[in-house]
Amino acid sequence: MAAAIRVALQRWVRPAAGSAANALVVPSGSLPDLLRAALRPLEPALDAAQRRGR
Repeated sequence: MAAAIRVALQRWVRPAAGSAANALVVPSGSLPDLLRAALRPLEPALDAAQRRGR
């Protein structure tokens, strides 16, 4: 889960166009949408874990 969140954050916050890699960063897109997309492959495992916890 931490890796998926890290990927979503890296896609959301990118260097501004024309700036150096370590310069100004700007959010791009919807963070909630990026998080959902990054976590979607984990959905079957999370569902199975939830069923076992009942």
